[in-house]
Amino acid sequence: GWAAGRFEVTTRDGVASVARTGADADVRLDAGTLATLHLGGVRVGDLQRAGRLHGEPAAVERLAAMADLADEPYSLTGF
Repeated sequence: GWAAGRFEVTTRDGVASVARTGADADVRLDAGTLATLHLGGVRVGDLQRAGRLHGEPAAVERLAAMADLADEPYSLTGF
């Protein structure tokens, strides 16, 4: 599917870009874990401790700098 393969995420001046790559992964995670990060309710370190993502400490810290939110997410729409 669309989520299969390796992707490189780069940021510059607060803007992220994503591209397919053949390079070795610095951090490994599946599409479900990426979706969890996208929703913003769980921090990268928590997912790592739960075994949902893997990588060297420096790489995981870089991902956390991009993905962890300063404020808790919220929605004005009730479910």
